[in-house]
Amino acid sequence: PELLQRARASSRSIQGGRAMLNEAQSERTLAWLSLAPDFSVSYRRAIINAPANAYAVGIEASIPLWFFSKEVPEIKAARARAIEAEMSLEKMKRETESDVRVLGTK
Repeated sequence: PELLQRARASSRSIQGGRAMLNEAQSERTLAWLSLAPDFSVSYRRAIINAPANAYAVGIEASIPLWFFSKEVPEIKAARARAIEAEMSLEKMKRETESDVRVLGTK
C-alpha cells in the first residue's frame, strides 16, 4: 500500500491526468457561466442640461435569449471532456497500480 501511494504521488502520468481533469472541470464551469446574464453598472457626471452637481447612475443587464443555439452544445462538449478526463485519470491510476503489483511480484 505504501509503495502504491508513493507511485501514485510521483507518477507523471497521474499528475498530468489530474491537471487535465482540473482543466476540463474549469472549462465545464466556464461553459455553464456563459448562460449567466451580464451585468454592468455605471456612474458618471450628467453633462447635458443638468445642474452642476448632478450625477447619473446606470444599471444594465444582458440576458442571452439565444443560448440554446451555441452555449448548450458547448456545455455538453465541456461535460463530455470532463468525463473523458476523469476516466483517463482513473485508467492512469489503474495502470500505475498494475505496474506496481507486477514489479512487486518480481
